[in-house]
Amino acid sequence: MKSTTVEWNPPTAEELPCNWSVQAIGPDGGAYKSRDGLIVIISCCIERDGHWWVHLSLSRKKSVPTWIDLVKVKELFLGADTVALQVLPPRSEWVNVHEFCLHLYHCLDQRPVPDFRKLGTI
Repeated sequence: MKSTTVEWNPPTAEELPCNWSVQAIGPDGGAYKSRDGLIVIISCCIERDGHWWVHLSLSRKKSVPTWIDLVKVKELFLGADTVALQVLPPRSEWVNVHEFCLHLYHCLDQRPVPDFRKLGTI
């Protein structure tokens, strides 16, 4: 049975390195900005599959965030030992509100993908 509550809170200013500032924070998420211009918006809710998901978006004003940006933000906001997903949906499902924005998803109450290091052969 799926949990109706989860232990999750958006990071506070005290939990972040000094080069990050909190722009807004509430019970379901927050907005953050780094000194080098990286913007992060994070939220948590039960999705249509009935599971708790954290949605994290990161963007820059004039360029797509780098792989290093993606890894640093994932580890800072979701943890180094978590599984985070970047989804590439069919073009018919694309939503492009911000040209230079990437998204990560983390499920709080299940592992949504297998451990690919341990897959056997068919």
